[in-house]
Amino acid sequence: MSNSYISSAVPDPKTIRRMSPRELMQWGQSHDPFGHKVHMVMGTAWAMSIPFEMVPGLKDIMLSCLGGWVILRMIFGGVSNVWHHFYTERLTWAIGAWILWVLMSCAWSSAPIWGLEETGAMRSLLGIMLVYPLLHRLPFLLLGFAAGVLVINLVQISQVLGWIPSKKPSYRFAGGGSPNPLALCLAGAVTLNLIFALRSRTSLRMISWSAAASLAFVGILLTLNRGGVVAAAAGTISIAGIAVIVNQVKPSRLFSVVITGIVTLGILFGVDAVLANGRGFSSCQRLVATTTNDAINHSTIPVHQHSLGIRTAMWSASGSIWSSSPICGVGAGGMGAAVLAWPNLCHPNPIDQNGLPQAIPFHPHSTWMWMLASTGIIGFSIMLFTFVLAFGAMLTRIRSQPLILGSIGLLVAWCAGNVFDSLLLSGSTAAMLALSLCGAFAEGQGDPSS
Repeated sequence: MSNSYISSAVPDPKTIRRMSPRELMQWGQSHDPFGHKVHMVMGTAWAMSIPFEMVPGLKDIMLSCLGGWVILRMIFGGVSNVWHHFYTERLTWAIGAWILWVLMSCAWSSAPIWGLEETGAMRSLLGIMLVYPLLHRLPFLLLGFAAGVLVINLVQISQVLGWIPSKKPSYRFAGGGSPNPLALCLAGAVTLNLIFALRSRTSLRMISWSAAASLAFVGILLTLNRGGVVAAAAGTISIAGIAVIVNQVKPSRLFSVVITGIVTLGILFGVDAVLANGRGFSSCQRLVATTTNDAINHSTIPVHQHSLGIRTAMWSASGSIWSSSPICGVGAGGMGAAVLAWPNLCHPNPIDQNGLPQAIPFHPHSTWMWMLASTGIIGFSIMLFTFVLAFGAMLTRIRSQPLILGSIGLLVAWCAGNVFDSLLLSGSTAAMLALSLCGAFAEGQGDPSS
């Protein structure tokens, strides 16, 4: 089909089957222009809200508004045909099977109510369907996410300067939220800002996006989250390497972006020294010192006194739990009870006032290990198959849609960061996963970075 077909007329069923996903998205935009504009604003607002983990319910409000507007557009806007290809995509069915299997696992869990609580964050994956008609303009959703992270960065800077109080401990600046989910969102922003910088057509925009990437990276350091650093490194190295290999970016431009980023880091630490007496730099020094100490003395430090120790202990326990039920796992919510068999991981009062297990932690600090132990090899394989499909779909579109590298970077960062934390169980990072998977459905145009 050629784009000359796109009009406000409702296509017949045969025409719909022949139209590409992008043509159907463009038809929906022309058929219901007002609805599309409101939808785009809502979709961008949802993407922008993703890093705001410190505002309870914000993402759910945005998701509910999106859901309501989608229903109105389907009924009164007459654009239900836009989703025709979405329903037949293998990735759609894989995501659905993944969610369904995790929910089903609650049936054989020893703590099914807690299992439902754990898996509740996966509702954010519904966002993929709700923003699907906008995915020919995916870069604008990615820009919304980057803008949301920038706001969080400004809050972190205000905390370093003492304008806004930080949660305890006072040397960990997480913008009022939880450090681990925020660090992963910041890592995703580093990769997005990098690809926007590499694809910018002017030097001023390249400098601006490079500076934004450096600011997001400093934000990770301020959270004192090492998993976020690893996630950012994995995402940036992967997209930079792919971009150079497929000739989407010249090595000279990559060099310029890196130098600009380094200079920005120097400026940020200089401002910190002058205006905040080096509070931010001291926090980063603490991160380096604790990492070095944990690496050197990990065998002598008690498990609960260093993050590396609790993670390796939980990973080992998770492997044993999985071996007890390798096919289906112990069910979502079941790990909290199963880990009670490891006294060194248990809370002094193993059952709380609501009758729920108080293992410390109740998850293994790894989504990959949580999926394996909780849902077995079946659930783990479905998740892995979902990611393989997503990466495959995005890699085939790089030459025609260079900014799809941003989605690839997001997904790589998410996969790397979740080695160290069970962030599938967090609303913010589950929503970030949904945004990254949108890239596999994108039929895009529009480049807000250039």
